[in-house]
Amino acid sequence: MLQDHRVLLDPTHDPDPTLPIIELTMTLTAEQLSRALFEADPMETCCKENDCFDEYDAIAGDILSKREQGQSLEKALRDTFDEWFGKALAERVDACALCRHLEAKGVTV
Repeated sequence: MLQDHRVLLDPTHDPDPTLPIIELTMTLTAEQLSRALFEADPMETCCKENDCFDEYDAIAGDILSKREQGQSLEKALRDTFDEWFGKALAERVDACALCRHLEAKGVTV
């Protein structure tokens, strides 16, 4: 039962230390990352204006694949945008700022 366990959702929360810990981790799905990229539209594809909700679906999958291989989010973004859009266009994206933007929106990969 829930009252028998501490659940760590908020690191600032100080639960009863005598109870066992259950850590919950949520893995971001490609769909959620795609939606966040759709909202940010870092490659300026006009996907929002044209209601192309799936614009970043495959790209999000590639980013998550790179993360699973151990790349940082910033490097995964840079490499994936470079592969999909070419180096000249990918260099226009400030991957570090995009990481901060995604994190501010609650997107952690």
